[in-house]
Amino acid sequence: MRWLVTGRAGSSEPAQLVGYQKQQLDIKPVAGATTEGEVIRVTADELRALDRYERLGVRYERVELTLQDGQSAWVYRLMEPILLDLELE
Repeated sequence: MRWLVTGRAGSSEPAQLVGYQKQQLDIKPVAGATTEGEVIRVTADELRALDRYERLGVRYERVELTLQDGQSAWVYRLMEPILLDLELE
């Protein structure tokens, strides 16, 4: 998938995100949990391409979290649904 989105496969490194648990297509804060994943290094253009692919601002938000080894990483999380209170007259 990386090749299709960024134009290159790239390499990755294993990573752990402490305090989060994978739940379907998202990660949720869960005390004591650890989620296994991968870190990939991308250029600014590749990050924009990934944002488009993940539908940043529509389906996912990108948040900066700290990995177990102390590195910061951008992580995509499902956006919370927005509930509107519309009064019909």
